[in-house]
Amino acid sequence: MSKKERIFTNPVYVVIMAVLVNVLWGSAWPSIKIGNEQFNVSNVPEQIMFAGFRFFGAGMSLLIIYAIIQKKIPMIHKENDNRKMVFFQMIFQTFLQYMFSYIGAANISGTNSSIFSATNTFFMVLLAHFVYADDKLNKKKVLACSLGFIGVLFATLGKGTIGFSLTGEGMIMLSTLMGCFGTIFSKKTAKTDGAITVTGYSLGVGGFALIVVGWTLGARLTFDSMGDVLILAYLMFISAVGFTVWTLLNQYNKVGKLSIFCCIVPISGTLLSGILLHENVFQIQYLASLALITAGIYVLNRPGRDAAPDSKLQK
Repeated sequence: MSKKERIFTNPVYVVIMAVLVNVLWGSAWPSIKIGNEQFNVSNVPEQIMFAGFRFFGAGMSLLIIYAIIQKKIPMIHKENDNRKMVFFQMIFQTFLQYMFSYIGAANISGTNSSIFSATNTFFMVLLAHFVYADDKLNKKKVLACSLGFIGVLFATLGKGTIGFSLTGEGMIMLSTLMGCFGTIFSKKTAKTDGAITVTGYSLGVGGFALIVVGWTLGARLTFDSMGDVLILAYLMFISAVGFTVWTLLNQYNKVGKLSIFCCIVPISGTLLSGILLHENVFQIQYLASLALITAGIYVLNRPGRDAAPDSKLQK
């Protein structure tokens, strides 16, 4: 057993790394809100360009680090339509997913963004039923998805009514759905070319495309302070480092064993939104929402004959 394998299979290290990665991903939502304020983002083109800078930087960082460590340029093979699959992954998992998520995050609280991002796990369960022959819906999965979506619905409750914005919560849900489609395309190519290479190109090219679209629509972002640089660098760090560590954990551990940690994302995102954005997160609808989502993810990954879906989306 290699040193790397010993580290990434050690139960203590696995728990520590899985918790830290999901806390990082949860912190992305309040960080996006802070970034919007730092860069004075006020319209859709600027939101798209801001997302583009983050993911272009994250993708290029992954490719550069890979090239330095491996002493060769990372390449996507032509065989088995890998390049076509990476292109589709880039369209869904980077371009569409993060265009929608940044638009949504600008229009709702960091708390709601964090909670609604949890729909990725449940959307993947539903999609897997139609895509993978060995991953069909059953009673346990239906119950888990029901708990999860009811939990998300609770987050929209306010003053006794349901509040749902198509440009806010709707965009976040659409974003997670696009990410699920991207995961399906990446499943095949990552086995051949490596998850770091595939994701590096997906993030880098997709991020560049977002920058071009934002620029074409008239967006211009300027770096006026060190705070601008730091918040963008942190968002890049979340994508590059978080995904790299999670990929290695998935490589050496069963996905079902790790999926339970997904419940940390909405919890950490909600708590950090309260701390960093001074949002009132200790409201009954948020607490009920987090409890139901956590219960849904637990039911989905509860030990039994049915494994959890073989997927985890990138944050």
